[in-house]
Amino acid sequence: MVCLQVSYITGLIHFNILRRTRRRLFNKAFNIQAARNYEPHEVVGSHMLLKRLLHTPENFLPHFRQMAGEVIMSVAYGIDVLPFDDPYITLARKAVYTFSIAFVPGLYLVVSLPYL
Repeated sequence: MVCLQVSYITGLIHFNILRRTRRRLFNKAFNIQAARNYEPHEVVGSHMLLKRLLHTPENFLPHFRQMAGEVIMSVAYGIDVLPFDDPYITLARKAVYTFSIAFVPGLYLVVSLPYL
């Protein structure tokens, strides 16, 4: 884990006081009661999704990705994203792809041999 510098990601750190604190904060922000505060963002995202599906139903997968990005960016950062090809969503998608490739077991020798 040290080679890839992911010690700041809550799910990848060892159980200690820092992780317990982060999990407590996460639970406080995303429990059932707090989730009700996000409902208006989800409703707006769902309405936009339905409009996009009505116009171009063959692009359902990009539409669902767009909706997920809209809701996440709205809830987490208060950002209203563009209806299509938003740079924030594109950047987030590239970051997730890079992260997923970096953690494929055995793909990079440095993961298997940390002394490299």
